[in-house]
Amino acid sequence: MDKTINTTLIIGNGFDLSMGKHTSYKEFYEKLVKNKGFWDNHSGNSLLEYIKDNGGSKEFWYDFENIILHYSFESENGKKLKELEDLNKTDDNFTNGIVSEVKEGLGLLKEELVKFLSDAKPDIKCLYPTCRIFTAILGASGKNAKELVTSLLERKKAKETWEFPNNKIISFNYLDDPSNFSFYLQFFIDDVKSPCSPPIGIKADDLADMFVFLHNSLDFWNRSNLHPGLVFGTNDDERMPKALYFLRKSSQLGYDAKKSFTDTLNQSKRIVIFGLSLVGIDYDYFKGFFETDYDSDTEVVIINKKGALDNIRKILKEKGCKRQVSYLDIDKGSIVTDAVKMNKEICYSNFIGLCDTIAEESVASEHRKIVQVNNVFEVRPRYDKR
Repeated sequence: MDKTINTTLIIGNGFDLSMGKHTSYKEFYEKLVKNKGFWDNHSGNSLLEYIKDNGGSKEFWYDFENIILHYSFESENGKKLKELEDLNKTDDNFTNGIVSEVKEGLGLLKEELVKFLSDAKPDIKCLYPTCRIFTAILGASGKNAKELVTSLLERKKAKETWEFPNNKIISFNYLDDPSNFSFYLQFFIDDVKSPCSPPIGIKADDLADMFVFLHNSLDFWNRSNLHPGLVFGTNDDERMPKALYFLRKSSQLGYDAKKSFTDTLNQSKRIVIFGLSLVGIDYDYFKGFFETDYDSDTEVVIINKKGALDNIRKILKEKGCKRQVSYLDIDKGSIVTDAVKMNKEICYSNFIGLCDTIAEESVASEHRKIVQVNNVFEVRPRYDKR
């Protein structure tokens, strides 16, 4: 298959955390605990009660999704629904009541999640690795903040037009990271001359299909968007009663979502997975890719903290991964490669080298396929400088 995409960057919650955003599940749960009125006001909701009783010791979003999954078949209501299903019996009043209750609980959680994420903002104290790889995807590189911003501004051709290489970013998150980076980069731009104003103002919508929200997004620029259609739930499991299938992420995704994702993987020369756990339904997106080797030249680099990397390596080994995979500990910056067979020797040994490689090949004439982006965004002072 011809590779039409140089690099696809796939980002999960660990990417946002590496930006300094407080968006972890643990922090979300702690906020619900501090807001005592939330639990008290909805004490009769069985889904929320189950989460309250089982969610306090968990740390990750996939743990949260797993709690919702286990509610579906371990709670008394879930067991009753499954029993009715297995016996081929119906009790419409009971079933409709539970479905309505669980949908209400899910909606309340979404509303709290919107409030929680609306406070998330990047730390602007230093130039984080997330910023380096984001700008590398846009074709920019540099040894320091000034060089990086200068390189990025070379992509700006006119007041409303940028030219970017044919790379791609797929986000498993809900936040508009390009918008966050645009604001974030303003603090490193004081000494850099810009051909137009605002100097950097890119949001996800401006990047069109170059930036894809897999699970939909929050639109903080439209304040009327109080309860967006976030893909929020758990993975498929045969133990789940059919009446609660609406809890599955797969039932909320578009029909072609997974196929489009797989097509992007197969069309990419390099795939960089930053801050994604590959647990549960997240792995399902990659299953066909990792478990086949018909196209063995694709570079795969997984970036995360050491503990998460150890778990991912274990998962891929158990799943019978047939791909050459390189693992990058974001705290150390060094790369270790595991391979069933060494198909392609990578030309970088650390994180900076990876970013430079992505940026440099993005501008090489033989790899260059430019995407026109109309920029009509004005930087708005959403964050203070503290």
